[in-house]
Amino acid sequence: QEESAHSEQHVPPSHYLNVCRLFLMFLLGVMGIKEWYIYISHRDCKKLGRHMWLTVAVQCTETLVCIKFGRGMFPHPWPTHVIYGWIFALGLFVVFFLYVVRKSRRQAPLGKDKSQ
Repeated sequence: QEESAHSEQHVPPSHYLNVCRLFLMFLLGVMGIKEWYIYISHRDCKKLGRHMWLTVAVQCTETLVCIKFGRGMFPHPWPTHVIYGWIFALGLFVVFFLYVVRKSRRQAPLGKDKSQ
């Protein structure tokens, strides 16, 4: 019998590689969040650091791998209220993100007094 690629690539949840992968994601996320905080809180910082971009790239790659190899794992389609809930939550996140970035960039530059 011919086995599918999915069964060859499946790693059980209790396997130590999953713990190692999650720990690596945690460490990468900590560095990315630090750079994100610096970008938001320091008005003189003009761009995100490389660890933040690496975190975003790894998360996008993980998402694409899950989409590609997850086909057939859940044979029933998602209920529409779940899909609409995720779309709504994503929309709120994007609006909040844009609000925080714009608000942090509108404040006066460091070391300048508004009364002068």
